[in-house]
Amino acid sequence: MKKKYFLIFTLYLLISTKLVNAQVIDIVNNLSLPFHVTINNNNLYFDEDDSGIISKIDITITNSSPEFIIGQFSNGLIISGNYMYNADYLSVKKIDLSSTLSTSTTLVSSDRRIIGIALNGNDFYYVTSSNGSSITSKLFRIDINSTNLTPELIFSGLIPKTFDMVFSGNILYILSTSIASGPGQNTGKIYKVDVSDSNPTITEIITGLDYPRGLAINNNYLYFSEEPYIKRINLTETNPSATIIASGLDNPFDLTFGGNDLYFTQASDGSGKISKIASETLNTLEFDNFDRKIYLYPNPADQYIVVNSFSVNRYKIYSIYGKITLNGKMKSNNKIDIQDIENGLYFLQFENGEVLKFIKK
Repeated sequence: MKKKYFLIFTLYLLISTKLVNAQVIDIVNNLSLPFHVTINNNNLYFDEDDSGIISKIDITITNSSPEFIIGQFSNGLIISGNYMYNADYLSVKKIDLSSTLSTSTTLVSSDRRIIGIALNGNDFYYVTSSNGSSITSKLFRIDINSTNLTPELIFSGLIPKTFDMVFSGNILYILSTSIASGPGQNTGKIYKVDVSDSNPTITEIITGLDYPRGLAINNNYLYFSEEPYIKRINLTETNPSATIIASGLDNPFDLTFGGNDLYFTQASDGSGKISKIASETLNTLEFDNFDRKIYLYPNPADQYIVVNSFSVNRYKIYSIYGKITLNGKMKSNNKIDIQDIENGLYFLQFENGEVLKFIKK
């Protein structure tokens, strides 16, 4: 009888619980600080910051070996037609990919570091900044098909350290972190600005991020990396909250979509990799209404778990045998101490019926 109730309880909780980690597939391993990534047709291009090279792989071939493209450091990669545009610190380079021997030419130069790039049609946007915290960032635009490549200033005053930018129509999304910030400072923000406005203004859409890096958009979702996670927000929501898509990653950096598959770099020195989350997984997450308002982290955890919502109050933690292991009231910091429970799989249930699954390690 005890075994019967245990099976019923476990099945109930498994059905009630939505997974908080998508399946991650590694595509290329043993890279040296792979930072930026972009896709053109079946080719995925990436840079390695430690060696200062740009390479490509064919994503239709299993275990495709990287093919060298050009030796060049990069602060971003974008492809349009036969050309790759690359932010090379103090300049924007144009690389002819149709040439057997790839060479680069300087498209535009800057006296300040170029730290973010994006393309909208023929309009190429880039952000310049400086290592000095008193220097504001500036957003510029050039027409890559024009003979006049004089940069047009769109606006200035961004938080200095811009990691990535991406377009959805005429809306430019900007991921930024305070220049003096590092992991644990929670100063990261995502902004948006309509570049078609005659007097564009910047608006915050999400704040309090912990050193976020890359951005990508697909099907009304804005995806971003935030060590050790990949998260997303629903752009159709007025006040979106971030949802964890994948966790336990090793310094996830840039993101890009190939079709509906999400590709991203994990920027470890010597053991870096390029990975992907298949469209089937992302579609399943959408079908299962994965964008819950309540989630927990870290998972697995060894000392404590944190619940992202202040809307919950009392909780109970069940073992897989249906025994209440812990119960109590949420503290002001939303942390639950789990140091004294045994390792294993547990279910956190709130008084509103919401159930989350986590692993104590």
